[in-house]
Amino acid sequence: MDYLHRIIILLLSGVAGGVSLTSALHFKVEPEDTAVEEGGPARLDCSASSAFGPVTIQWRSEDGQPINFIGDGYRSQLANGSLDITSVSNNADTTGKYQCLASVDNIGAIVSRVAEIKVATLPEFREEPHDTMLYLGQIAYLACALPVEKGRVRVQWLKDEHPLIIDDSRMTLMPSGALEIDDVRTQDVGSYRCNVSGYGQSRLSGKAQLSLLTSDLDQAPTAPIFVAKPQQQVAVEGSTITLECAANGYPKPSILWLKDGVIVDLATLDSRYREVAASSLMITDVMEEDNGSYQCRAENRVETLDAVAELIVQVPPRFVKRPEDKVANKNQDLEFECEIYGKPEPRVTWLKNGEIITLSEYWQIVNSNNLRINGLLAIDAGIFQCVGVNPAGSIQAAARLTINMPKKNPPKTTTPKSPMKKKKLSHRLYNNTWQHPSTLLGHTLSAFTPNPPSMTPQDDPSDLQREIDDPNSLYDPASHFLDDSDDPEAADGGVPSAPRNLSVVIVKTRFVTLRWESPANPNGDALTYNVYYKQDDSQRERVQNTAPGQLDAVVRSLQPGVTYEFRVVAHNLRGAGASSETLRVTTHSEADVPGPPLNLEGFATSSTSIKLVWMEPKVINGRISKYVITYMEGEGQGERTRETTSITHELINLVPYTEYSIWVHAVNENGPGASTGEISMRTYSAPPTQPPHNVTLEAASSSSIIIRWEPPLEGRNGIITGYKIQHKRLEKRYHSITITTEGNTRLHVLTGLMRRAVYHIRMCALNVNGTGPWTEWLPVETYENDLDESVVPSAPSDLRSKAMADSISLLWSPPKDDGIKVRGYIVGWGKGFPDVYTQPLDGKQRFFSLENLEPLSEYVISLRATNEAGEGPPIYANVRTTEKSVQESVAPLIPPVGLKAIVLSANTVVLYWIDNSLSKSQYVTDNRHYEVRYAPYHPMSYNPKYKYFNASDLNCMIDDLKPNMQYQFTVRTVKGKRQSPWSMIVLNQTQEAAPTTSPRDLVVQGSEERPSSVVLKWQPPKQPNGQIIGYILSYSTDNTKRDRDWLVDGIVGNRTEYVVKGLRPGTTYYFKMQARNLKGYGPFSSTITFKTLPSNGMDYYDELHDRDGKQSTVFIYVIVGCTMMLLTVIAIVVGFVCCRRSPDSPDRKKGYMKDPAQKTSIKPPDLWIHHDQMELKALEKSSMNGEACTSGVVSNTLPRSGNSDYNQENVPVNSSSLDKRTYVPSYMAIATATPIVNGSMSQPTIHNSCTDGPTRPTYPRTVAQYSLNRAHITLEPTPESSPDSSMPSAYDQLSSLNYSTGPSYTANSNYAPGHYGGREQSSGVSGNVGGTVGGTCTSSSTGDSGSVKRLQGHPLKSFSVPAPPPQSAPSTPQQKHGISQVTVRPSISGSPYKKQQGATSQLKNRLTSVSSASHTPEEIERLKPSYSTEELNQEMANLEGLMKDLNAITASEFEC
Repeated sequence: MDYLHRIIILLLSGVAGGVSLTSALHFKVEPEDTAVEEGGPARLDCSASSAFGPVTIQWRSEDGQPINFIGDGYRSQLANGSLDITSVSNNADTTGKYQCLASVDNIGAIVSRVAEIKVATLPEFREEPHDTMLYLGQIAYLACALPVEKGRVRVQWLKDEHPLIIDDSRMTLMPSGALEIDDVRTQDVGSYRCNVSGYGQSRLSGKAQLSLLTSDLDQAPTAPIFVAKPQQQVAVEGSTITLECAANGYPKPSILWLKDGVIVDLATLDSRYREVAASSLMITDVMEEDNGSYQCRAENRVETLDAVAELIVQVPPRFVKRPEDKVANKNQDLEFECEIYGKPEPRVTWLKNGEIITLSEYWQIVNSNNLRINGLLAIDAGIFQCVGVNPAGSIQAAARLTINMPKKNPPKTTTPKSPMKKKKLSHRLYNNTWQHPSTLLGHTLSAFTPNPPSMTPQDDPSDLQREIDDPNSLYDPASHFLDDSDDPEAADGGVPSAPRNLSVVIVKTRFVTLRWESPANPNGDALTYNVYYKQDDSQRERVQNTAPGQLDAVVRSLQPGVTYEFRVVAHNLRGAGASSETLRVTTHSEADVPGPPLNLEGFATSSTSIKLVWMEPKVINGRISKYVITYMEGEGQGERTRETTSITHELINLVPYTEYSIWVHAVNENGPGASTGEISMRTYSAPPTQPPHNVTLEAASSSSIIIRWEPPLEGRNGIITGYKIQHKRLEKRYHSITITTEGNTRLHVLTGLMRRAVYHIRMCALNVNGTGPWTEWLPVETYENDLDESVVPSAPSDLRSKAMADSISLLWSPPKDDGIKVRGYIVGWGKGFPDVYTQPLDGKQRFFSLENLEPLSEYVISLRATNEAGEGPPIYANVRTTEKSVQESVAPLIPPVGLKAIVLSANTVVLYWIDNSLSKSQYVTDNRHYEVRYAPYHPMSYNPKYKYFNASDLNCMIDDLKPNMQYQFTVRTVKGKRQSPWSMIVLNQTQEAAPTTSPRDLVVQGSEERPSSVVLKWQPPKQPNGQIIGYILSYSTDNTKRDRDWLVDGIVGNRTEYVVKGLRPGTTYYFKMQARNLKGYGPFSSTITFKTLPSNGMDYYDELHDRDGKQSTVFIYVIVGCTMMLLTVIAIVVGFVCCRRSPDSPDRKKGYMKDPAQKTSIKPPDLWIHHDQMELKALEKSSMNGEACTSGVVSNTLPRSGNSDYNQENVPVNSSSLDKRTYVPSYMAIATATPIVNGSMSQPTIHNSCTDGPTRPTYPRTVAQYSLNRAHITLEPTPESSPDSSMPSAYDQLSSLNYSTGPSYTANSNYAPGHYGGREQSSGVSGNVGGTVGGTCTSSSTGDSGSVKRLQGHPLKSFSVPAPPPQSAPSTPQQKHGISQVTVRPSISGSPYKKQQGATSQLKNRLTSVSSASHTPEEIERLKPSYSTEELNQEMANLEGLMKDLNAITASEFEC
C-alpha cells in the first residue's frame, strides 16, 4: 500500500509541477572541483531527489571504495549529505578525487561527477618581461604570465620598484598579465617587473629595462617586426579569450586579423570580435565555429608578415539524446540510447547502480554510445547511467530499467468444481489439450515451458499454478479468458501450437539461418514468430522477432565455435503459443588468429610523421609475430603498409597537412587477425611547396594592371592564408613593392602606376608556416592613354572551350582593339540555340564554367563585350558535351568472392560471401559495408531494374522477392568513397507459392442448341507463382450463399476453356473461379453473372444423357439396378413356372427316392457321378504314367492358412483339378466330393474334379427333391483315417463347392423352399468355384465343436445332387487349431451300382481336422486302384446306360 501511495504522489507531483517522470532518481547538486590553501577547509555538496522514497547519500574515493568516516579526524558527512573536510593537506591524505553515490532502496543508485580537492599554490612564471629598446612612438610589450586560471591571481606592475600608475590612453594590462605601452615616450623609460599574488602567496618576476633609440632622419624603411605574437590557446565554449599581437616597423605597419586566410570583420556592431590595446584580438563568448587558425598580419610597404596562432575550442559534453526509462520482458534484447556531443569527443561510460559495466557478448556498446543488453534477466533491473567526459567537462543522465515480473499467487487448495463448469473449462482448453497459463493471457515474456504439468479435462488450470516453475507466467485465475461464462464462444480461438520441423539451413562462424514450418493449429492468420536462442551454458536467452508470416530467420552476431540452443515461438492476436523443440547448433570454428589490437591512438609529430600507440590483442592464440600497419592517404589514394614487432610505430615521409586513415592488425603463425577500427590523423602543415598557377596580367588602363591567378594545384601543405604580390620597374632606381592579399581572393588590381611603363610582377602563396616559392617575373605594360568608351567594343578574341559530361569551361581574351574600354562580358548558351540562358560577367574576368549540362548534347555558346555605349558583336562556339563516365578509384577495393544465394522460401533468399581483404576470421571491424544488387534475371534483358540492399556484415537476407522467379545477385564492397567492382553474378530461383491473383478475363457464353450448358473462357492469372495445375470453378444461383454451398467443378490442367452442363434453362447463375498450383489455391475472380437461355427441348435430352456428370452417373446406376432386378424376377418366375411338374411325371419316376421303402427299386444312373468316377480313374492312370490332367475348369485350391481375406479372385488358375504327383486314390469321394490332393500329406489342398470338356449345364431341381431325408451315398471312414474323421455333410454341384478350414461343423437339414443365396462367412475360408448361381455352403463356429447350417440349394442344380444327411448324424469335435481335411473310404468298385461292402443303414459324414496325415509306403501300395478288364467293361456298360438316361432326361425336362 505504501508503494501505491508513492506512485500516486509521483503522478500528482508530475502533473502539478511539470516534473519529468522519466528519471526515478536524479541529482539536484553535484560536487565541484575545489582548490584551497594549505590547511584550509573544504566542502563538497551533493544532494539528490526521488519520488520513490528517501535518498541515501554515500561518498566514495577515486577508486570507488566507500569512505569510512569512523575515526577520521578530518572528514565527515553532514546531515544534508555534504562532505566536509576541516583541513586540506597533502600530508593528511585529504586531497584527491571524490564522488557521491545516491541510492533508493529497491530502485537503484546513481553516482555524481568526480570532484577534485587540491592544495592551491602559485607556480613558476611561464613568461617574464625582457629588456626592450624602441624608437619613440613605437609599441612596448612587457610579458608576465603564470600557468594558472584567470581570475585566481592578481597581477600588479612595478616601475622602478614602485607601483605603476596605469595611463589608460596608452597603457593596457592584458588578460595574460602583460603590460602593453603604445606610443612610447621618454617618461616610459625605466625598470619594470610584475608582482603576482594569490592563495595567500605572492611571486615577483625579474626586472626588464625599457630604453629608447636615437631617431635617424634618413632612417631607411624596415620590414615589420613582431614584439608580441599570438599564442595557441585552448578555450572552452562560452569563455572569452584574447590573442595578443603587436608589431613595429618603418613605416609603422598596419595590423590585419585573418581567420583561415579570410579577413575578420571587426566593424560589425554585434560582432564578437573586437580589437584591444594596440592591435590584439579579443573574442567574447567563444563558439565552436571560432576554432581555427588566426593570423596577425603586419604589413607596410616593405614587407608583409604573419604571426599565426591556433585557437582550439573545446565543447563540454551535452546530450543529443538522453537515455529513457524502459520496461522490458525477460529474454528481450534492449538498447539504451545515449548520444553525447562534445569536442573533443567525450568518452562514454555506462554504469548500473553506480558500478561500471563490464562489456561482454551480452553487454555491448553499439552505435557509438548505446548500451545493448542481450537476453534480459530479472536481475538486470536497476538504474543505468550514461556518463560522458572530456577535458571541457562531464555530464551524466540516468534511466531506470524495469523487468516485468509475474504476479505470484500463493498456493491454494484445489476446490471441487461443478461438472458443468469442468465441461465448459475443458471446452475452452481446446480439445482438452494442456496450454501454459501464460499463453492463455497472451503473455509474450516466456512462452516456453520445458516440462509442462499434465492436465486432465477435470483439472482447472488455476489449480496448477503451484506446479509451474516458470517465473514469467502471468496466469491470473480471474482473467476473463477463463471466466465462468456459459457461452462457448467466450474463449473463441486460442494461441498457436508449436512451430514444426525447426531446422538449420546455413551454419557459419558468426551467423546461422533457421527454417521452420507453421504450427499445425495456428488459431488465426496473423502469425509472427520469435526466435529464442542462447548459449548452452548461459542463462541469458535472447529473442529475435521476424516479419509476419516469415518462416525463416538469420541470427547474427554469434560467436564462433559455440553451441547455441534455438527455439521458435509463434504469436497470434491472443499471445504466444507453445515453443518448438529445441535445436542445438554449433557455429563453425574460427581460425586461431589474433583478435584486434586494443586502444589504437595516434598523434602528429611533424608535418611528415605520425606516431601510433596500441595495446596487445585480448585474444592472441599463440605468439604475435608482427603487427601490420595499414594507412591510406585521403580517399582512393591506395593503401600502404608498414610492419613492426613493437606496439608503437612512427610513420614517416608523409605528406604535410594530409589526413590519413590508419588501422592495425596482428599476425601470428596462423595468419593475420582482425584489424582495429580506423582512426583518422592529420599531419601538421608546412610552407607551400608550389607557387600559384595560371597567373595572368592585363593592363586595365594607363595607371592600373589586373592580376589573376589560381591557388597551387599541389603542395599547399596547409590552408592558404594569403598571396604576396611584388611588382617593380626594370630601372634599378625603383625598389620592388610587396602587397599581400587575402587567402580567398583570386584577383588583385595594382593602381597608381605610370603611363606606358613596363612592370614586372611575381607572386607566391603563404600559409601559417610561411611563404612558398615565387613565380617567374612576368612583364606587362600600361596604356599610354585612357581607353575610349564612346563606341561599343569589338568581339572578344581567342574563345576556347573544354567540354565535360555536364559542364563546359570557357577561356577568352579581350577584344583586339585595346583602345576601347570594356566594362563587362555577357555569355549566352543554349541547347541547339544561343542565348537561351545568359550570364553577365565582370570586365576583368577571363574564365567561366557552364554547369549542369546534359551529356552528349550540342550547345551553342555566344560571348560579347560591353561598355557604357552598349553591347559589342558576339563570338560563337559550338561545343558538344561528352559521355558521362564513372570515375574509377585510384586504388579500388577487392570485390567479394564466393557469393552464394540460398533460397529459403518463395520470397526470401539468404546471401553470404567472402571478403578476401579481411582476415581469416572474416570479421568486419572497420567502417566498410557491402552493397547488394539484385534483379529478376532475363537472358535477353540488357537493362534490368535493379534493387539495392546495404549490409554491414558478410551476409544478408532479402525478403522482397517474387515467387517462382529467377534472380541475379551481385555484391561489392564500399569503404568511404571507395568501392570495389561488382562480384560475379549468382543466379537462383525462388520457390513456388500459391497464386496471388485470380484468373483474368472470365467470360461466360451460352449456346442456343444447348440451353442447359455454358462455355467459360478465361486467361491464366497474371501472377501464377508457379505452374498452374488446375482451376476450381464455383457457380450458384444464389450469390449470397457461403462459398462452401456453391457447386464446384474441378478443372485439371492449364486449360482456359470449360463447358458446364446440366444447368437449368432461363436461370441466372453466378460464376467465379480460382487457380491452383502445387502450393495451394489463389483468390477468387470477380463474380460473373449469366442467365441461361430459355428451354428448347434439348435440356431434357441432356438430363437423360449427361447433365453435369454426377447426376447422369446416378441415373445410369438406377437404370442398371432396375434392369438387373427385373431380369432376376423374370428368371425366378420362369424357372418356378416352367420347372414345376406333377408327382407322376416322367422325371419323378426317373428320379430316385431316399425313402427306405424304395430300396428295391432300381435307381437311375447319375450321369455326373459316373463322369466323375471316370475322370478320377483316368487321373489314376495318368498319375501312374506321370502325366498331368488338364481341364478347362478353374480349380479351387484352398490357401495354406486360414486367411479370412481369401476370395475367389485370389485363386490361381490351375491346368488340372487333380495333381498326379499328389493324388492318393484311396482318398476319393465316389459321389461329388473331391479327393484330397496331398502327396506328402503335409499341406492339405482340396481341388475340384478335373474334366476334359466344358462344364455341363445345371438343371432345375424340384421341390420334392428337397424333402429327401437321407444321403444319396454312403461314406465310411477308411481304416487309415483318424477315428474322428468324417465326410462333409454339405454337397453342392462340382462347380460350386465351398471348402472351409477351421472349427468343426454340424450338418443341418432344415431347409425352407424358395429361400436361397444366404451366405455367411465364418473364420474359415470359402470360395465359390465356377461362378455358378447356385446356393452356397456357409459355416458358423459355435464353441469347440461348432455347427454348420446348410443353406438351401439352388433349384437349377442337378437332380442327382444328394440331399443333406439327417439331423441325427452325429458331429465330431474338431481340433481348434488344426487344418480340416476331408477323408473318405477308398472305393472298392469303380461303379456306384456295385454292392458296397460294410455298408451301414446310417452313414456318417464327418469332417476331420487333423494336423497332419502320415502314410507309410505299405499303406499307399495297398490303396492303389485295380485296373482289371472286368472293371473296364463295367464302366463301358455304365457309360451306355448313362447316355440313354441323359437322352430321356433331356426329352422329359424340356417338354414344357
